[in-house]
Amino acid sequence: MRRKLIGIGVLGVGILLLAAYLFLRPHDKGDPIAISRDFIVALWNGDEARVKELTCDDDLFRQTVLRQTREADTTVTVDTSGLTFTIQTETDDRLVMLMGGTVVFTSQQGEQIVRDLDEQPTWFTLHDEGGWKICAIQ
Repeated sequence: MRRKLIGIGVLGVGILLLAAYLFLRPHDKGDPIAISRDFIVALWNGDEARVKELTCDDDLFRQTVLRQTREADTTVTVDTSGLTFTIQTETDDRLVMLMGGTVVFTSQQGEQIVRDLDEQPTWFTLHDEGGWKICAIQ
């Protein structure tokens, strides 16, 4: 009987140690630069499902960006290779990122519009909600 109680005690301690490890270990929040790039591309391409996936759980913000997503011209090709993303501040659960550089929009007829975002930079605020999510754009 005593052996059985010791075995149960050891098992209980093992379970507690495993639970503590799982709770305290850092989780993978994802790459905030890749998330920000994916978000802006989804916004410009009118990909509502991806925008929902990448935004935080704030209904007002989410509805605002989804409205912008619905207004996107889905026939335009977006080249984001000239964009730059720079983390400005980061804490454990909040991050502010600056997007600059250039983006090229190309119509189906081949007409191009180049926007220099350094003239009017865009700021993203990301929060950790089980991974980085876009919560504000300025």
